[in-house]
Order: sequence, then structure tokens, then C-alpha cells
Amino acid sequence: MLEARAKINLYLEVFPRVSEGYHPIRTLFQTVALSDRLAAEEIESPTVFSAHYDPDLTFHPELQWSDGNLLYEAFEAIEMAIGHPCGRWKFDLQKRIPAQSGLGGGSADAAALIRWLSRKFGLNPRTEQAVAKQVGADVPFLLENGTALGEGNGSALSPLPLLPPLPVLIVQPPFTMSTAKMYEQYDHIVSKSAHALNGEGEQSPQSPLQVYEALKSQYPVDSRNDFEAVAWEYYPEYRVFLNFFSRLGKDEGSEDPSILLKRMSGSGSAHYIVFRSETDRAVLAHYESVCRNHRCWAVLTRFSGGVMV
Repeated sequence: MLEARAKINLYLEVFPRVSEGYHPIRTLFQTVALSDRLAAEEIESPTVFSAHYDPDLTFHPELQWSDGNLLYEAFEAIEMAIGHPCGRWKFDLQKRIPAQSGLGGGSADAAALIRWLSRKFGLNPRTEQAVAKQVGADVPFLLENGTALGEGNGSALSPLPLLPPLPVLIVQPPFTMSTAKMYEQYDHIVSKSAHALNGEGEQSPQSPLQVYEALKSQYPVDSRNDFEAVAWEYYPEYRVFLNFFSRLGKDEGSEDPSILLKRMSGSGSAHYIVFRSETDRAVLAHYESVCRNHRCWAVLTRFSGGVMV
């Protein structure tokens, strides 16, 4: 059984599209223990694929063994890299990471398959990373896991020492956001304002490394995700959700001292709350219950990293 861990973006700055056709980003990646599971069994008949969603997940897009499924694209890319077929397989994917959430579920699944097939066929790390970059911008990080700065399209990585296994509550509102659509809407905002979302020359409250150092020391910290402004501009339902989410942990204007960081992950729609390591389990369960009672999907997990096989 292959494990495919989700990721969150502890910081995400987006820049206008460049001539190569992508938007450069500056981000702080972190993997969490929430994961999909992929079972693989060699068979004699042609390769078959099935996907099963956790009953708690509310959005179940159909996955086919074809282009558009990053698992399929990873399988094809490995075959190109080794120069011969990988064989015939029965793949069964257990989805626990919500789709269109900004948690990198499809990329995580692809990374898990690339990692496993690379070991099976003896690919060297450089070729393995090249395959990952071919499949998707988030795949190289999810191939490595842990904590890392990401630049360029997200695949230029600077690994960092692992952060503590801090508790995280991941919350997805009852709607999703398309990454492609979010970038399209980002372009529209930038074209109207003639500068990036944060304003000409304006600086973020913290840099990615400052966010990293604060979380390493378990200090509360402000961060950034430029897609929050896009969602606020184009999704009325997001404004309702953010009004609820931003009030979590606040009592008469003061923030719960157990909370270190609250942000959107990736292009949404999932958000997360990072807590101090000593936060009582009952407190964590309370926040999870409040979010579920607000018609959100919510799950408690933790920062995770290290070598995966």
C-alpha cells in the first residue's frame, strides 16, 4: 500500500504570468499526515484502475485511467523514462484528500506512484525528479515530503529541516475552487490594477523564512496567500465562509494562544489552523466539531515528513 501525503502552503505569493506561460510563485510547503492510499497488484489482463472516496468527502469527481488523471500521466511518464512498458497493474486508490482543495491530492498520488516505480525499475534520483517535474509543479515537492521553500512554478525546491509535528485542523467549505480558474481570475485582477495583488512595492508582513522560524519556535505568526484576495473578489460564498473561519479562536478580539497560524492552502478552497504542540486534544476536537457543524469538511492531522518508501 502506497501512502500519498497531502501538503499545505504555509506561505504563498503569486506573481504575474511570465512569457513561458506560468505564474512564478514563492511558497513554503509542508506535508501533513492526511494521505491517500494506493494499492497496486500486478495482473495479466490490461491495467485497470478504480478510485473510492472517503464517505465524509462531499465532492467526488470521477477519475478515469486517462489524461487528466495525474496517476495515469505519472505511469506514462515513467514508461517513457525507462523506455519500455511498466507492466499490467490493478490500481485501487483510496481518496481521503479532498479534490480541488489546494491540498495537492492528485499530485501526491502521482508522486507516490513515481517513487514506487522508480525504486522498482532502478531510476536514479535525477531522472525521478525530472519525471515528477514533467507531471506537475507540486509533484517534485510531494516526491520529497517534509518542509521546503518553492519558487519558479513551485518545482524549484530548497529543502528545510523538518518542522515539529504540530497539530493541524484542515477545513474545506462546502464548495470547491478550480486552480486554473483561480489563476485566470488572478490575471484579471492584475490586468485591472497593473500590479500584483499585494500592491506596487508593498511588502508581505512576513517572509517565508520568517514564517518557518516562527513555527519552528511555536510563535504565532502572520503569513500570506494571494489567492485569498482572488477568492474574496469572485466567490460570494467564500466571503461568508471567511467571515466564519476568521472568527475561530477569537474572543472579544483576542486570539486563542494555542493557535499559531490560519490560512488558505494553495488555490483553495481548503483552509487550515496550525496549533501549538501541547494543545489539548479536547480543544482540537472542539474546533473540528464547530467546523463540521458549519457544514464544512474538517479533519485533524499534523505536520509530517521524512523518507517514504
